[in-house]
Amino acid sequence: MTANTSDSVCFDVTFLTDEQISQNFLYKPAEEIIFKFVLPAIILTGFLGNMFFLFVVCSLPRTRTVTNIYLCNLSIADILFLFFGAGEKFLRVFLSPVSADRFFFQQSGCIIIIFMINFSSIASLLLVTLVTVERYYAISRPVQHRLIAGRSRTVKFIAGAWATSFIISTTIVPSHSVFSTFCFLWPDKEHYDAFPTQIGICNHVAPWLSDYSNGVQTIPFFVALLLNLYMYVAIIRSLYRRVDPHTNSVSASTARMRLVVAWMVIINGIVFFCCNALFNLISAMFMVSSLASDTQTVIYWYNTISPFHVLLLYINSMINPFIYGATNQRLRKAFFLTMRCSVKETSMTEGTDTKLSGTKQLPR
Repeated sequence: MTANTSDSVCFDVTFLTDEQISQNFLYKPAEEIIFKFVLPAIILTGFLGNMFFLFVVCSLPRTRTVTNIYLCNLSIADILFLFFGAGEKFLRVFLSPVSADRFFFQQSGCIIIIFMINFSSIASLLLVTLVTVERYYAISRPVQHRLIAGRSRTVKFIAGAWATSFIISTTIVPSHSVFSTFCFLWPDKEHYDAFPTQIGICNHVAPWLSDYSNGVQTIPFFVALLLNLYMYVAIIRSLYRRVDPHTNSVSASTARMRLVVAWMVIINGIVFFCCNALFNLISAMFMVSSLASDTQTVIYWYNTISPFHVLLLYINSMINPFIYGATNQRLRKAFFLTMRCSVKETSMTEGTDTKLSGTKQLPR
């Protein structure tokens, strides 16, 4: 077999067994199943769910609360993450059997695609924290909340979250901006005839940038985790100390609604941190082990749990709209109302089209 070696470092794997090649370079059976069949279902479900949530909030003015405005932006971040993150893994598994191969990325893909993955991921973390902060001040510190509440202030906070995500993601670009190619010499067997003789990866400008990339994402994650846990506890204590949700008064009804929204935010946040914890824990371990010059243990655990740690990330981006509907009766009613209105509009349009089709065409 021949390979273009002019601009690439070559790896001769002809002396390795099929099992060694499979373990070190190719997709595992579980990865192929998940990336080929599970990811498309997650992408489609997540896209439709998040788009429908955005449609509901845009269609019904009474659903445009401050909390839902934050959640709408979280839905946008989730859609971006599914499109660029899950989408690129879905494409890669069909384009090359080599798990690390990003040859189709080329230079622009290494910069843009990975930037968008980081951008949407960091934005999600900031938006989840912002919606928790909003609920924390509304319930635990109502006086301060009145001073800082308002649509214009909310828009500024959201713009700040997106801007911060953009800045942080830009600083991470040098850790994946170099497109490097490597040639492979495969064993002379029919099984390897269709394998690529050249693969591409997205590399760093300098080795320390990998540690920076891991640190700038994982450290804020664990800080946000602790901050959110503190606020969740404070919100629950304030709610249950202030009202009895079983009374029938108007104030109790309002309090019950606050309780529902608070639990929606808390459950959404807990699911977010649980789904993201494993990936960030592995990233933190890579950073620490790299500084200690011993990455073998982390690589072993990474290979053991792959691809389930990334699958959890995409499940989180898919599941959020279903959490909103399951925990918030008002939003659930809004979902069904929007669906009924859409069906009714479609029926009326079809009826009008049928009537018009029976009329004579007017002269031009």
